[in-house]
Amino acid sequence: MAVHTKTLELSRFVVQWRDDDDFMRYTRESGFERSDYTADQGWFPARERFTTNSSKMHPSDPQVPNWFLWPNQVFAGDSPGRTWWAFITAVPADASITAVLDDGTEVEVQRMSPVCTAEWVSRPQAITITVDGQVTRREPFRPGSRGTAPYPYAGQPNPDHNRWTGFTRRGTP
Repeated sequence: MAVHTKTLELSRFVVQWRDDDDFMRYTRESGFERSDYTADQGWFPARERFTTNSSKMHPSDPQVPNWFLWPNQVFAGDSPGRTWWAFITAVPADASITAVLDDGTEVEVQRMSPVCTAEWVSRPQAITITVDGQVTRREPFRPGSRGTAPYPYAGQPNPDHNRWTGFTRRGTP
C-alpha cells in the first residue's frame, strides 16, 4: 500500500491518499504524528466525497464534489490585507478541475489522483471551481457571531440578511 502525502505550504494542512483503496485523510501539520493518532485513524473513502446523495441523478450524470474543506487564515473581514485561503476536495480521478477567483486570478489546483488541493493569498473574494463543466461557487465566509467585519470586503453579506423579522420574544406582547 502506497500512501501519498501533500503538505500545503501556507496552511500547513497535511493531506494523504492511499492508492490501493482510494481512501484519504487530512489534518493540521504534525497531527498524524500525535501519540494518540493511529496509522489507521481518520481515513475515509475519497469517492464518497464526489458522489451525490440525490436519487434524481442518473448514473451517467456527471459526479461533482459535494464536499469541500475550506480552511482560511482568518474569517473574511478580520484582516485589512491579503491572507491565505485553501480548499481540499476529491473529484473523479479523470475529471478536469479549475479554480478562478472573482478578480480573474487562476488558482493552481494540485492533484493526488482524486484528491485535489489548492492554496492562494488574496483579499476575501469568491472562487469559482469547475469540475468537468459543473460549476461550484464559494463566497468568503464570516459567521454572524463575529459581528460586523472591521474591514469591508467584496461579497460581504448585508448585515440585516439573517435577522429574524415578525417574531416577538417569548413573554413580550
